[in-house]
Amino acid sequence: NTGGITTEGFDVALGYNGQIGDDFSFSINANLSAYRNNVDELSSPDERLFGRTERIPAITITEAGAPLSSFYGFKVLGIFQTQAEADGWAEFGDYNAPGKFRFQDTDGDGEITSDDRTIIGNPHPDFTYGINLDFTYKNLSLNIFGNGSQGNDLFNYVRFFADFNTFQGNRSQRALSDAWQPTNPNAPRSEWVAANPNAATPIMDADDATSSQPSSYLIEDGSFFRIRNVQLTYTFPQDVLGDIGLSDLQVYLQGQNLATFTKYSGLNPEVNLRRTGDSNRNLTLGYDGGFNPVPAILSLGLNITLK
Repeated sequence: NTGGITTEGFDVALGYNGQIGDDFSFSINANLSAYRNNVDELSSPDERLFGRTERIPAITITEAGAPLSSFYGFKVLGIFQTQAEADGWAEFGDYNAPGKFRFQDTDGDGEITSDDRTIIGNPHPDFTYGINLDFTYKNLSLNIFGNGSQGNDLFNYVRFFADFNTFQGNRSQRALSDAWQPTNPNAPRSEWVAANPNAATPIMDADDATSSQPSSYLIEDGSFFRIRNVQLTYTFPQDVLGDIGLSDLQVYLQGQNLATFTKYSGLNPEVNLRRTGDSNRNLTLGYDGGFNPVPAILSLGLNITLK
């Protein structure tokens, strides 16, 4: 327990080397890491620390009894389909209407206010892992390395300005194909919406400044597995090298970041730690403000050692 936060976890690494016959050998190495953290106390029982970005209100909260930097906002329960549904729900000013979000009345007082914001996601993964495979057959060797994260949520800030009329500029494909329409509320939707039926895009409205506020609509599963490196190497036999005056010669074909497996709709699920203006703490873990995709790289090379 350090500074009011309890953190528990483990790291496990396993490896196995094997040989089949005289020409084939292999090794398998894997690691698994997991941790859990809980804020036990802050400087006062009611203190709450909020993580903010440049243009929108708090997106994370750090408070006693919850993980550090938990995502914070309104919980979206679906989209109003009829005026009767909107009229029968907790009042939210003049916002409620067909095609608009149905926000959860968290405190049950019959009115949607800032007090109804709650924890809507966890940026901390259930576990992270990696695997490294090596295979050798005579003069050929193959190395495959990949790693990933499982169970962590991400705040997709890109959707904030791409799915709504927040800024001038282009809109997302979702805003075109997934937005609720009064004449056809069940219009064909993307695969992402099919897998998340409560997260369809609300009706397009240039005057709507409410739908884009921090909510579970902007929270996505950030789990991924990425193939980091694949390298095939051929090592020339020593009897061949002696004739050309070399002590070692290898030719290799290498591929980096060849594939990423994820359901995250952003460009890169591997979101790095984002620094805020306070150098003593970071309260925006898992915030994707527009990370660039990782490029796939193919390389062909030679390793030459002279005698």
